[in-house]
Amino acid sequence: MITDTLTLSGADTISFISNLSTMLSAGIPIIEAVDSILSDAKGNQKKLLEVLREDLMQGNRISSSFAKFPLVFNNVTVNVIHASEEAGTLDATLKDLRISIQKEMEFTDKVKTALLYPIFIVVVFFLVLLLMLLFVVPKISDIFSRLNVDLPLPTKLLIFASHTLTTYPLLVIAGIGGIFLMTLSLYKKNKPFFLSFFVNLPFLSHLIEEIDLTRFSRSMFLLLSSGLPITAALDLTADVVIKKQTSNLIRSSRDMILAGKTL
Repeated sequence: MITDTLTLSGADTISFISNLSTMLSAGIPIIEAVDSILSDAKGNQKKLLEVLREDLMQGNRISSSFAKFPLVFNNVTVNVIHASEEAGTLDATLKDLRISIQKEMEFTDKVKTALLYPIFIVVVFFLVLLLMLLFVVPKISDIFSRLNVDLPLPTKLLIFASHTLTTYPLLVIAGIGGIFLMTLSLYKKNKPFFLSFFVNLPFLSHLIEEIDLTRFSRSMFLLLSSGLPITAALDLTADVVIKKQTSNLIRSSRDMILAGKTL
């Protein structure tokens, strides 16, 4: 089974982690707990549990099995589980992990809600602009042409755009499609550059900083609670933030601690 492309919804992940934590806290052996959850599982959750059960039957750790699903469990989660297995605190760590995932989902929903209004405004703006170019500007253009007046440059550009759109609609659509495909190709080849550009835009920068701070705080809490050294925790947390500058700052802090300085 291909596991590195398998995904799981946040609700399914929370359900699985919560059920596993409850059963382990009740003293049920791990394989019996997985079998019990597997009996009611469906879709991708069932596939994940089947792989987990097979790995456990072969004597592998839960963390090594989780590592096979990078789109479900990131490096922080895998290392938290690994550390808790070493310390014998898996059930308690799973409880903390469930709470963390739940809060992450709630925070993500708030971010989506915050972005919904500006996205709506942008979409409405372009729809209004398109309607003006198709129906309003052509009529105004006819009036100006009869008056034979010298128009300012912005008005000339608006009339030119309207004329091009109404006269060569297929050409315009093909051009927009070509630009989109070219941009997509450039994005795939230069993803770090594009991500750096977008996350540093004035209206996004503060939001990204809030997301990074939230991810950093929750990841550090989980990693340190599971017993990982602070330097290892910082190294792993540097990979969960979005901004490259923030990631570099976290790694610099780790290097300073390794050099003997305090946090």
